[in-house]
Formats: sequence, C-alpha cells, structure tokens
Amino acid sequence: MQPRIDKIVVDFISQLTANNNKTWFDANRSFYTEARSAFLQFGEAFISRVAEFDPTVGELDVKNCVFRINRDVRFSPDKSPYKRHFGLFVARGGKNSRLPGYYFHLQPSDNSVFCSGNYGLNSEELRQLRTEICNFPEELHAIVSDLPKAGLRLSDNEGKLKKLPRGFEIDERYSEYLKYKTLNAIVGYSDKEVLSENFFDTLCRHAEAAHALNDFYLRALETEVEEDYGL
Repeated sequence: MQPRIDKIVVDFISQLTANNNKTWFDANRSFYTEARSAFLQFGEAFISRVAEFDPTVGELDVKNCVFRINRDVRFSPDKSPYKRHFGLFVARGGKNSRLPGYYFHLQPSDNSVFCSGNYGLNSEELRQLRTEICNFPEELHAIVSDLPKAGLRLSDNEGKLKKLPRGFEIDERYSEYLKYKTLNAIVGYSDKEVLSENFFDTLCRHAEAAHALNDFYLRALETEVEEDYGL
C-alpha cells in the first residue's frame, strides 16, 4: 500500500487559512502537531523514492526538508503569522540548499504544486547556468521537450527577461532559454488529486521526469566557468 496524504493535513491548512492568527493556532496546537506528523511521514517516503533515481540528494532527515509553518513578516505587508501551506524540498543539504531539488507544496483550494530546480539564483549562479545552456543547447532542448510527456512544463514563475542577456552566444533556435532566470519544471494538483490513493505515485513520477532537468542544472552549478561570458 503506497503512502497517502492524510486528510487531516488538508483540513488543518484549510482551517488555518481561515483563522490565521496566534490565538487560533495556540488553541489548535495539537491539531497542527498531528497534521505536521502526517505530512512528515509522507515526506519521508517521498525522500526515499527520490533517492532511488537521484542519489545526489544523499541521506536526508525529513525534518530538515520541511519548511517551518511560521512566516517571516518583517518585510511583508501581509502580517499573517502562518503560511497557508506545507512545503517539502528534497535536495542535497535540505530545505536551505542552493542546489536544484524537488519541491512539493501542499495548499488547499487546488493550489498544490510540484516544482523542480531552485529559485533566487545569484549573478554567478545565473552566469554558470546560462553558460551551460550556451554550451549544450540541444541537450537542454531535448530535456525540455520531454517534459510535457509527463505533464510538466518549464516554469516562468520567476519571470523572464524581455531581451536576451548580453555576452552570450547561442543558436537563435534556443535563445529563449537564456531569458529564464532559472530552470524549473512545474505541475499543479487539485485537492481531489492530492487526496487520491495513487497521488504518491503521481508525485514521484513527476519528480523522476524532472530529474534530467535537475541534472543539467546541477552540472551547471558544479562546473567552473572559464568562458568570458557576462551578464
């Protein structure tokens, strides 16, 4: 019998969304503890499956891969103290890793998402990634072309450049890839899908389908750039 998302996880997040305040949370702390425990169990099974097709993630403790429920409100106009989702990031180094990994975002009202890769690349990381794209455009194109077969697409959630970055030379057939600020594959899920008995296999299938893109991404970040490209 494969692991499943316990309904208590969805129920807790749904109620927290409607009652996003410390008073409610403190009164329902045992509810949170039970929901988090159920999510951790699912996450532990997901980590084990990912390690089977991507051993680069190494041995991970699920608690180091699940994000805290508290929000950092210091610089946000939204002062709600708690997140409206549970998040799990499987990558070497855990949830704070700068390396590409496999992220599962569980959020009710049909807002759950799987996304590969990583985000917020600094200028050097972005330079490394764009250099790899210029050196191996056909390889990347083949990988991206395979994503829809598994129901995935290349994510532009971080936005795209309107113009090509300066200093990079590439065949115009592949130039669009240089406009991306990262290379992530993404797919969304309804609540019905998340709570279905075969969701674990669906999530793992999507993660495995994104493995080749993560490999390309990881190779870029671990390759020393010698070409005189610029941003």
